Amino acid sequence: MNKFNISTKLLMWLTAILLTVSAAGCGNGGLSSILGGGGDGVILGAPAGAIIPGGVCTVASSATIPTVTSSSPSNASQNVSVGTGFKAITATFDLAMDPATIISATAGALSTFTLKNMTVGTGTIVAGTVAMNGTNKTATFTTSAPLVANTTYVAIITTAATSSIATGSVPLSCSYAWNFKTAAAAVALALNLGAAETYGIAAGAGMTSTGVTVVNGNVALSPTGTCSDATGTPANCLVESKPASALGLTVNGSIRFPTDSDAGATAAAVKSALTAAWTEGFNKVDTFATGFLSGQLSGKTLLPGVYNEANLGLAANGVVTFDAQNDANAIFMIKVGTVGGAGDFTDSGTLLLPTRVVLANQAQARNIWFVVGRDITIGHGTSWEGNILAGRDATVLDGSTVNGRVLGGASAGGAGAIVLTGAASPSVTTITVP
Repeated sequence: MNKFNISTKLLMWLTAILLTVSAAGCGNGGLSSILGGGGDGVILGAPAGAIIPGGVCTVASSATIPTVTSSSPSNASQNVSVGTGFKAITATFDLAMDPATIISATAGALSTFTLKNMTVGTGTIVAGTVAMNGTNKTATFTTSAPLVANTTYVAIITTAATSSIATGSVPLSCSYAWNFKTAAAAVALALNLGAAETYGIAAGAGMTSTGVTVVNGNVALSPTGTCSDATGTPANCLVESKPASALGLTVNGSIRFPTDSDAGATAAAVKSALTAAWTEGFNKVDTFATGFLSGQLSGKTLLPGVYNEANLGLAANGVVTFDAQNDANAIFMIKVGTVGGAGDFTDSGTLLLPTRVVLANQAQARNIWFVVGRDITIGHGTSWEGNILAGRDATVLDGSTVNGRVLGGASAGGAGAIVLTGAASPSVTTITVP
C-alpha cells in the first residue's frame, strides 16, 4: 500500500512537471514546434526570448505596444517557393509602424528586419530591402535574389522597431522570429503561365502609374505599348530598364513592349500565354456550387477548391482567410464571371478601413488565383495575397501591397489597362511576384 502511494505521488509529480513544460512552450508562442530549432525550443539565429508572430509577449503588453500578428510565409511552413528573381517575406503589425525603424541589414545601419539562411551555424544574412505598405502595418522584405531550394530560413524583427509617431513611437516588447523551409524543387503553378510566369504586370492596353509605385517583377505591354509615369522622371516609362524612382514608378525587372529590342516578340508571347492561362482557369471544374460565396468575400474562410461567382466584392475593413489545412500546395481558384467577358471584382477598402487577405495553415499566395471575366479593382491600403488574371482592366489603388501577379487584358480582344495609383510617400503601392 505504501509502495502504491509513493508510486502514485511520483506519477503526479512527473505529470505536473510535464504540464508546466508544455504550458511554457505555449507561452512563448509555440517556438518548440518550429523547424530547425534548438533542443530547448529556441529558434536558432534569433534573439533570446523571441516569439513567433501572433505569440503572446510576456515582457509587456498593452493596446499601445505594437505586436507582429502574422507573417508570410507563416512559422514552420514547408515547401515554400524560392521566388522568381527575388522572394518577398511579409510581417503584419497590429499598429501603424514608423517606416524609419523598419530597416534591412545594410552596411552601416542597425537591422530591425533580417532574413537568415540557416545552412551553417547561426545563419548568414540574406541581402534585401524593406518597404512598408500604405497603412504602415505591413512590412515586406524583398530579397535581392531567389532563395535556395531545400533550405531553412529564419526571419527576425527586433525590439528596435517602433510604432508610428502618431501612436507614440513605442517599441516592440519582444523580438519576433519565424522560420520556414523552401521546396526541394520547383513546384508547378496551378495555371500554366508559360512566358508570363515572371511577370508582375501584363497589360493589353498599356499601364499608368500615379504616385509612388513599385513592381517587383517584369512588365509586359502588348498589343498596345504605352506607359505613363505621372510623378516620375521621365514621364514616359516605355523603356526596357526602369531605374528606381523615389517619387514615381520603380520596376525591379524589365519592361517589354511592341517597339523594344526584340520588336515586341517577348511582350506578345506573354500576352498569348496570359490569354491561354485565363481561358484554362475558366475551364477548371467547380468544386463548390455557383454563387457559394454569395458575391462577398468579407468574413469568409475559404478552403482549397474552385469557386464560381457572377460578380464578387470585398467590403471595406473586410477580411477573407484562405485556409490550406496544412497543405502548402493547396490550390484556391476564384472564377468571377465568364470567359465571354462578364464579371467584375471590387475591393472597397479605404486607407481608414483597409481590407486584408489572410493566409492560414500554410496557404501561399502563389497558389491563389482570381480569374476575372472583366475588371478588378483593389482598394486603398489593401494587404492582398494571390494572382489576378483579368479579362480587361485591373486597378490597384494607393497604399496597397499585392503579393501576387496583376495581369490584365487577358481576353482575346486585347483590351485591358493596368492602373497603379500610389500617393505621397510613404503610401507606396507595391506588386510582387510570389
